Amino acid sequence: MSANGWGIGATTRVFDFDDDLARSQTQANDPMWREIYVQWFPRFRSMEYVTDSDGQRSGTDRLVTLAGGDGGGTIVRIEEKIDYTSYNNFFLETWSDAKRRVPGWMGHPLDCDYIAYAFIQRRQCYFLPYQALRHAYYVNARRWIDAYKERKVANLCDGRSWITKGVPIPIQTLRQEIERGSYVEWTAEPQAGDMTILDDDEETAV
Repeated sequence: MSANGWGIGATTRVFDFDDDLARSQTQANDPMWREIYVQWFPRFRSMEYVTDSDGQRSGTDRLVTLAGGDGGGTIVRIEEKIDYTSYNNFFLETWSDAKRRVPGWMGHPLDCDYIAYAFIQRRQCYFLPYQALRHAYYVNARRWIDAYKERKVANLCDGRSWITKGVPIPIQTLRQEIERGSYVEWTAEPQAGDMTILDDDEETAV
């Protein structure tokens, strides 16, 4: 979802959960995902879609296996987000169910390494390092909510309705803040005894 999808001045949009769920499940098997992951991971070996509900609730939609030099492999956990519009922002979900105070995917820890955020119309997918994304959001949340406004999505499913809330953050803004948060600076000088440097031929007791 994108802020522009609400239209000028709008703050609420109706969202048919059943229709979108069916569409996203179909999209999960789209060959585009293999092409995306092969391009992003140079050592791509295989991928597996997570079908069990516990795995998906924890924040993992896809397991990507990377080839290892010893014949083993590294598993990368991906949470996939799909936007069918072509607008230039990420919708960061703060509340999954605002009335019941159920946190959205920005409000509680996910068990993933990356958010793969795909814009279908543009055929573009952004890989957001999850911990860096959380850091950027919590550092900037108040300012972003003031600047971009929290939006509401009215969800309908089997006669039940609930409100999801989130903040649409411009793509460039979020990417800059993730980059800004990818390093830290410190002011204290190293103190004697903080680090031990050994000669190659020095014996040490373990």
